[in-house]
Amino acid sequence: MHTIIVPVRHSVLKPYIQYFIFFNHHAQEQFSYQTFPNTNLCLTIYKNNKVDYKRNKNENHCTITTSQHTFSSRLFGFHEQPFKVDVNHTLDQVCILFHPAGLRAFTKVPYAELLNESAVFECIFGDQTFMLEELFEHNDPQRRSDLMEAFLMERLKTTDIDYRTQSALDCIYKTKGNISVYELSRSLKINESTQYRSFKADIGQSPKDFIQTVRFRNTLKLLLEQDFMNFTELSYKAMFYDQAHFIKDFKRRSGMSPHRFYQNILLEQRLLAWVIKN
Repeated sequence: MHTIIVPVRHSVLKPYIQYFIFFNHHAQEQFSYQTFPNTNLCLTIYKNNKVDYKRNKNENHCTITTSQHTFSSRLFGFHEQPFKVDVNHTLDQVCILFHPAGLRAFTKVPYAELLNESAVFECIFGDQTFMLEELFEHNDPQRRSDLMEAFLMERLKTTDIDYRTQSALDCIYKTKGNISVYELSRSLKINESTQYRSFKADIGQSPKDFIQTVRFRNTLKLLLEQDFMNFTELSYKAMFYDQAHFIKDFKRRSGMSPHRFYQNILLEQRLLAWVIKN
């Protein structure tokens, strides 16, 4: 599996898009990997691949095989548990990683509708077969990134975000997820039901789910930076009540204990944390 991450260069797009990821897998052998809950949304475009995605309280699993259809696309995100992917054929994949609420700058289609769509790129932007053919003709990641940036710049609809949502995001990030929904609404002087509606419409998650994800990603950052002497210290640095609560929460979101995670995790370009299984 060959992975290239390209940062967004256009200053106008940076508030909405984190970066582009380009995956290539040329061998016929099966390849599997696992990623973990994050605050972003990933719009993924495939060429000549079929995507079977199953998501429920017990499973968050994507299987990729070959297909006669030239292009397909899915929107992935809002994970509360590990995201497991099995690649059973050659793969050429383009991913757009959006910041929270970033997708709202391009479409107002409800998130629930987009997450169930198997041609989400067309759902958002209309028939773009010609553009996608040009995109996949190029092998150079930077050239692909430049094409995507030019395309997205032309389709940027708005630069506004609900001030209530932006204020909530700022507060959640400032506290590193160590805040309750009640404390959040009280600090912003917004009642919880109003906050829930505006946040869910812009972000796609409830404030509670988003807060828990931010807290997990902060813990993951500490773990990857090895900024702790032992797991007891890590649990307190991550602002958990005790080590038992820390391990329980971490295992629920990563699928493994902190110790096992620490032994198996790989970091791609200091941005993408995943576990690979060949």
